[in-house]
Parts: sequence; C-alpha cells; structure tokens
Amino acid sequence: MPRIRGPFSRAARVSALRLALLALVAITVLGSLYLSHHRYGQFVMAARPGLDGPDIELLEKENKAYERIIQATTPAIVYIRTEQVVKAEQSPLFMDPSLRQFFGDQFPQIPRELRQHALGTGVVFDPTGYIVTNNHVIDRATSVQIMLNDKRVFKAKIIGADPDIDIAVVKIDGRNLPTIPLGDSNNLHVGDTVMAFGNPFGLNFTVTRGTVSALGRSEGNIEAVQDFIQTDAAINPGNSGGALVDIRGEMVGINTAILSPGGPGGEGAGFIGIGFAIPINMAKRAMESLIKTGKVTRGYLGATIGPVTPELAQEFKVPDTSGALVQDVTPGGPADKAGLKPGDVIRKFKGVRSMSRQTCWPWSPAATREPRSRWKSFVMASRKR
Repeated sequence: MPRIRGPFSRAARVSALRLALLALVAITVLGSLYLSHHRYGQFVMAARPGLDGPDIELLEKENKAYERIIQATTPAIVYIRTEQVVKAEQSPLFMDPSLRQFFGDQFPQIPRELRQHALGTGVVFDPTGYIVTNNHVIDRATSVQIMLNDKRVFKAKIIGADPDIDIAVVKIDGRNLPTIPLGDSNNLHVGDTVMAFGNPFGLNFTVTRGTVSALGRSEGNIEAVQDFIQTDAAINPGNSGGALVDIRGEMVGINTAILSPGGPGGEGAGFIGIGFAIPINMAKRAMESLIKTGKVTRGYLGATIGPVTPELAQEFKVPDTSGALVQDVTPGGPADKAGLKPGDVIRKFKGVRSMSRQTCWPWSPAATREPRSRWKSFVMASRKR
C-alpha cells in the first residue's frame, strides 16, 4: 500500500509530539511532588503557647494601660485641612496688545488664583468646640476644615493666633464634644513616658510612644519664645498641633517641630528621634487670652538673657550651669528698675530653681564648632500639598 504523504501526516506527527511533551512534563511534576513529600515529610505550624508568668502579666497590664490612654485621648484629636488662596501675577508680556494681535490667544492662560493646601492636627479642649493647634498650621489660611475622629467634618473659625509661641485657637459649632484634660508640664521629668497623637503625612489618628528626652530646650530660630519639651516619640510632618500626652492621659505639650537633616519643609524631612513640643503650661495662658480677646499681651522684661556655659559659670563663680545669664539691660526698663545688672545669673524664679538651658551653635560656643551651613535644620511638623 502506498504511504500517504502530505499536510495531514505532518500535522499528526506534530500533535503526537506535543502530547508526548505534555506527558513528560506531567510525569516530572508528579515525580517531584512525590519525592519532596517523602523526603521532607509533612510540616505543621508551631502550636506552642506563648510565654506567661508574673513578668509577662506586668507587660500585659502595661499594654492595657496604654490602650486605655489611647481610647480616652483619640476622640479629642482632630484632623485639620486648610486652604490658602494665592494670587498669581500675570506677566506684562501676556498683556501686550501688539503681541496679542500677532499671536492671538495662543499665550498660555495662567490662573489668577492658586489654591494651596496644608495638613495638620488639633486638639479639642472645650466641649463647645474650641480647638488648639499651631499657628503655622492655619497661618494665612482662607478656610479651615476640621474632621473629628468620628469622621464628621466642620468648617472652623479662627479665633486668634500667637505667632510668638506658635499657638492658635479655632472654633467649630459643636456640643458635648470629647475633650482632653490639660496636665501640668512642670511635673514632667526626663525619662517620663509620653505619647504623641496626630496625623503624620495624612495618616489619620496615629499614635507614637517615647520618652521625654530633655526639658527647657531653646533650639534654633523656631519661635520667638521657646521653652520646648524634647521627645523621641515619633513626630512627623502633619503632627503639628497634636497632643503630647503623659501616662495619666493629660495633654502636657503641643507637638510643634522636628530636627531634620532635610531642608525646611522638604519632602525628605522626617523623624530622626528629636521632636519638640510646646509645654502646655506655656500654651494655657495664650489659649485663654485668645478666646477672651483674640490676642496675647505679654509683659516687657527689658533684658537680654542667655545660657550659662561652663566657662561662664567658672568666670562668674556659680556652682553649675543652671540658670540664665543677664547679658544686657535696657536703661529705664522693668529689669533695670528691679535692680538687674549685666552679668547677673538668675538661679531661681518664684522659688523654682532654673533649669540648664543648653543651646546649639552659635548661641553656645561650647556646643559645637561646625559651620552653621552644616548644622541640621528645624522643620515645623506640618506638610503642605
């Protein structure tokens, strides 16, 4: 019988080859599964119970205490979104009639108004809707929106601001709003546990925990009046105006700024373990005054004071670097009338011993000798979008 040759026979051979290859792959897979099953055997997830004992129970109680603080505090934390309308300047070139006659309306149209947005945090301290935040969060804002923890959104009215300590008070129409008790920042000690509440990078209602790293900080040109709480509880852009809370669930500070190697306001500016908060005792008076009068009035000392360095302590024969050195006195001012003289070292105020005020170069020659351009920048803990 003659052998059939043609397209049909070639197609049959190709199909047979494909089937053989598939069969080979199937045998290989099944073989590997069989070998792995018999080589390694079956495995089970570890079912061993976790640790227990009196020490573990203490840690569990500590966790429960932190959870209780968070549950009590978070409802009083608010998310702030501000809008600022900025007028854009039109180039005179675009308005030249001769060029418009030649090119027509092909010039790009620049909007006359630009809208910028900023994010921050606030804290409800009065059940009728008074909220404290940082001045730099709402500064130059044309509208302020508040979102509560329960997702309700309100338009806020700016009651007043105090740029000297970077405090502002805004108001929303509310009733029986959850609040946070105000503590006593004078009772803080280095090493105390604190928690920072806020909205870092727009991540709503975030909580971080750390310690009080230092007190009485006056670092760089952040604000005109400075007496910061330094903490290693993570503070990031968006945390501005949030609460720094102690283990009693009381607000002892208002998160304000971070020390960052990035440029001021840059996207790379982030937490490196050094954050600053305004002591609540400093903010209380400003908050009350803003509600009553819309502004803050302060007394005039008429003296310039600075830190007591080890060299100055030795020169002026004081036992340590605690206190403040009177550097200059305004003739006829309150300090002059009270008898203060340049070179005096103030050791106590109203019976309270003054803390050592350590500052960075160039204010304290003993702190560092790095050029200012190499020193780290201070970044307000807010973020513009």
